[in-house]
Amino acid sequence: LSIAATTRTVYIVKSSRTVTRGYSHLLVLLLICSAFIDVFVQWVFDPVYLLPLTCIYRRAPILNLPLSAVNCTGFILSFIALCGPIYFSLFLYRHQAVTPSKSFFKFPLSAQISFIIVLLIPYGSLGITYCV
Repeated sequence: LSIAATTRTVYIVKSSRTVTRGYSHLLVLLLICSAFIDVFVQWVFDPVYLLPLTCIYRRAPILNLPLSAVNCTGFILSFIALCGPIYFSLFLYRHQAVTPSKSFFKFPLSAQISFIIVLLIPYGSLGITYCV
């Protein structure tokens, strides 16, 4: 269901004329990242519905990849944490669109991108620190 809902939502976002191109790319990236988390949890980790005791065992995954429960949990945490900078970049994009041009809070595009990249490093490594 999440794949069908994501596909429908991506179509709505891409076909909308009121959403700018950059903002629609960020929205699609967020939708794909969220759908990937759901697919990873349901197919690779374990088909669970309310995530009970997922850190302890992998019982019957649909795609049987040679990963332990700790590594799968680390991947899930990394992808969930990567959604944080995407949300922040969506906020920053909308904030910069309404900020006056001579405001103190109007940042150049290079500063916005570098700030998001700096956020991606600790957020992306969150799962790796869990597995170690």
